[in-house]
Amino acid sequence: MKLDINSIVRIHEGLVRRIAFKMHAKVSSFIELDDLLQSGLEGLVDAAQKYTTVEGSSFENYASIRIKGSMLDLIRRSGNLNRSTVQAQTDDRWQTQRVGRFIRAHCKG
Repeated sequence: MKLDINSIVRIHEGLVRRIAFKMHAKVSSFIELDDLLQSGLEGLVDAAQKYTTVEGSSFENYASIRIKGSMLDLIRRSGNLNRSTVQAQTDDRWQTQRVGRFIRAHCKG
């Protein structure tokens, strides 16, 4: 028995939000959160239409992959971004946070 698309979207929209927030933290200077959410919902609908239980994984796992893929496609279409550009942005943020934690831990006033 298949659920209708609207039911699936209502049940799993929290999954889309979690993935969008995580991805937006990495690429916030490149793309708006609302755009990621919209793209993620499109990925969720696509997953709901194409999922079969024969695939061997839960719907949530399958949908997560489709949602992330949809968001990554949007990011790539939005400009001249590639994986190395996004990874460099993420690495820069991580280094900045690491230095900030070091300074707070070792330079207490």
